[in-house]
Amino acid sequence: NLDNVSVAGIATFRSDVFIPEYIKHLGDANTSIGFTGANHFQVNTNGHNRLSVNSGGSVRIRSDANPLGNGVHVASNYHLHLSNPQNDAGETVGIAFGLSTGDDIGAAITHERESSNSVGNLRFYTKENSSSASMLERMRISKEGNIGIGTDNPQTTLEVVGAGVTVF
Repeated sequence: NLDNVSVAGIATFRSDVFIPEYIKHLGDANTSIGFTGANHFQVNTNGHNRLSVNSGGSVRIRSDANPLGNGVHVASNYHLHLSNPQNDAGETVGIAFGLSTGDDIGAAITHERESSNSVGNLRFYTKENSSSASMLERMRISKEGNIGIGTDNPQTTLEVVGAGVTVF
């Protein structure tokens, strides 16, 4: 049993290392990785849980503290829950797809909040060429359930706008 051991430099452990709960950054107790319970792992920065993996394998990534503030995860049935802590119109959260190194994005799916409580549209983007300005919205599913291809304001169940449109 080693109590109060101080190591300067690199430490190598030849077996398992057991910790009661957290490993904290020296001089910054708000940054830690740890185990908050059986089969649960989390990463904290600035005193807030930023990434969690639970016993079912679900991953939750937060860009800020849980906006509910009470530990309740309303999206607990989803394997990945992306959230934006801002609760006002115009905020966006999404997934970007890139095949190159760096920040070169070729496609994206976003949710734009139109009002509080995450009411809004799901938008799909693709890029026409190597210019980042060519990232264009190609399809939208509105909050009313209407699908628009070639339009960002579908008024019917399926609305397709564009030259050479063929409907079967």
